[in-house]
Amino acid sequence: MIRIYCPTCNGLVKLADNKKEAYCVNCGRKIRVPAGYSRLESSYLFAAEAMQRRDFAAAKAAYGEIAAANPDQAEAYFKRALADYEIEYQKTGDGNYRMICHQAQKSDFLASADVRRAISLASDEKKEE
Repeated sequence: MIRIYCPTCNGLVKLADNKKEAYCVNCGRKIRVPAGYSRLESSYLFAAEAMQRRDFAAAKAAYGEIAAANPDQAEAYFKRALADYEIEYQKTGDGNYRMICHQAQKSDFLASADVRRAISLASDEKKEE
């Protein structure tokens, strides 16, 4: 299933994989799937937007779907762990990263199975990040 947001009302529109257009159930606008837009891209976008809204449960579920469908996606495991621990992970102006944790200690996060899986799958450059 491909998920996109309506540009008029920001409602979630779900399309079957073989569909190229749908109507928003909130406002009725006809929505077309952008050319080349894949299910994986839509899942990452949905999950990222859920994180921005701090809907950590929806983000965790979406990243879980991505990891299940693509078990070699280190990013999916890492971001699912961020959602599970309700952590916002932001890149700072100096190129470093800052973690804003809403519920857990950093040491607990680094010990999670998803983080360990992400590290095992990540390239050396991504491991350092």
